[in-house]
Amino acid sequence: AVLRSNAQEGDLVCVTGTPGDAVGGRFLLEGRLTSVAGEADYLRGRFQYPQARVAAGRQLRDLATAMLDISDGLDTDVRRLLAASGKGARLNVNDLRCSAALLNACGLRQAQACALLGGEDYELAFTVAPERATEVAAMAEELELPITVLGVVSRDPEVVWMEGDQAYIMPVGRYEHF
Repeated sequence: AVLRSNAQEGDLVCVTGTPGDAVGGRFLLEGRLTSVAGEADYLRGRFQYPQARVAAGRQLRDLATAMLDISDGLDTDVRRLLAASGKGARLNVNDLRCSAALLNACGLRQAQACALLGGEDYELAFTVAPERATEVAAMAEELELPITVLGVVSRDPEVVWMEGDQAYIMPVGRYEHF
């Protein structure tokens, strides 16, 4: 097993897939978003029929230093991983990969908020030593799964999201299971 508690200073903080899609699907079902048919089906499917990243998890067990699945939102779960490791990170919200369906349904700002605060995605957040980044990229290509580097683990236990050179102001609200 890859524990949450082994992230090391200098490791890359990464995430699989496109977080935020599941909560986008939930918002569609609740009538809080509208989208074109094909995109709506995709987003609703990501909420109603989540797919755990089992194959990626198996391959990452030999690469990742720390890992967990995203069930309570990317921000919350990355903070949990780093806290378990006694570390922090400087992360960039502009590096978040949002799906075209989510972007078309709600625009960039809302899509970023869904990715950071939404839950039930079951993507994987993990850390990896920078010298293993090429292996992670090869794995992503083999699995046809986007993997995004969000930032770098720091010794300072604070987790800071940046938007370019500015501190990112986190939207209000956290994911709540219903």
